Amino acid sequence: MPGRSGLTYRLRITDHEGRTRDEDDPYRFPRPCRTTTSISWGRHALPRVRQAGAPHPARLEGVNGTIFAVWAPNARRVSVVGDWNVWDGRRHPMRLHPANGIWELFLPGVGPGAHYKYEILGPGGDLVALKADPLALLRARR
Repeated sequence: MPGRSGLTYRLRITDHEGRTRDEDDPYRFPRPCRTTTSISWGRHALPRVRQAGAPHPARLEGVNGTIFAVWAPNARRVSVVGDWNVWDGRRHPMRLHPANGIWELFLPGVGPGAHYKYEILGPGGDLVALKADPLALLRARR
């Protein structure tokens, strides 16, 4: 909706078994990664990568969730998958910062300790694999 920045809404979803739930749409939130973080990451500044790359809890527009970000400059698509979306990469494709290859997304309602991986489609559109987060170990050592 052009000209409607800051629009707050929720989705009402009914599944195939008739169960209904309300949830926040991850794509209504602004991009969580700042330009300076993206530029630093593109230049391989490890302290910034640790801070920005590993998933971390955040509160955006009054909603709790987790910010996910990963560097995959040659990917056609990157999605974050986990228990909350039945490990289905079609449900939460991430947003690309084309200048530096960083894919990112804020997922409302996903909290610390959630199990997740990145589903990466290669340049030809083929499924590369479900990849464990390369920065998860760095985050755990902090």
